[in-house]
Amino acid sequence: MPIFTIAFRSKGRCTSDPRNKGSERVMQKIGMVWEGRLREDLLLSEGWRDSLIYSILARDYNS
Repeated sequence: MPIFTIAFRSKGRCTSDPRNKGSERVMQKIGMVWEGRLREDLLLSEGWRDSLIYSILARDYNS
């Protein structure tokens, strides 16, 4: 499940587990842009997990 945040009302950000291809497709479908990958970002019971970062600017979302 992606985590979505709004920063300064001008940019929305979302993080997702790289193994969750469905979430990645949703982020792409709504026009979010891939910003990068945070390596070993989150410690889960099965070990460290990377996070994908996607974002969208307010001006792009509203157009």
